Amino acid sequence: MTNPYSAPESNLEIETKITKSIPVTIIFSIIAPIMLYLIVYYPVGIIIRKVIHPNNASLGFIIDSVATFLVLFIYFYLLSRIKIIYPVIVILCCATGLTGYWLIQSQLHKYGFNRAGYPVWYAVNIAVNDFVAAFLIIIVIWLKNRKVKNID
Repeated sequence: MTNPYSAPESNLEIETKITKSIPVTIIFSIIAPIMLYLIVYYPVGIIIRKVIHPNNASLGFIIDSVATFLVLFIYFYLLSRIKIIYPVIVILCCATGLTGYWLIQSQLHKYGFNRAGYPVWYAVNIAVNDFVAAFLIIIVIWLKNRKVKNID
């Protein structure tokens, strides 16, 4: 005979509480943009230059824009899966640091969006690509973390 006062078994797994660390978040905020630039952007740029021939520059710009956005999105998503950091802070630091770097690198303060050799849409894309990818990942984090009311 079963005990009528025992609790029914649950299929829910017990989630262990992982504490987030501010010092680790600060370290990731400093290291993550550098790692993204050194490890991810160089291989993507080299592959795009080898695949696209120099005589088709507009196609190269389009593929570069799409590829860098996908790389940013995947990188930010992987950062959001790290449990011991505050991912929104690290992702915003990455986006701000890389946007600042590309604004200085493209000499936006001297030439604006009319730099010779680049179409205007590509210069704007370089400037805002990081923030668009970061914004989308922050929305994903928000959707994942929101509490849903049980209707049962």
